[in-house]
Amino acid sequence: MIHSSVCPKLFKEPSSKSNKPIIINAIAHCCLAGKVNETQKNVILEVSGSSYVP
Repeated sequence: MIHSSVCPKLFKEPSSKSNKPIIINAIAHCCLAGKVNETQKNVILEVSGSSYVP
């Protein structure tokens, strides 16, 4: 039997906060990164109500 105090915590407890900042960050830096995707990225960020300034 392994005690919970010995094992590292592998996940963060869920909270009632929004995932929106995490998703916006992923879109801006991973999904639509680069100069080629700049137009699409700006449209999506504008529609989502966020503005990303590099």
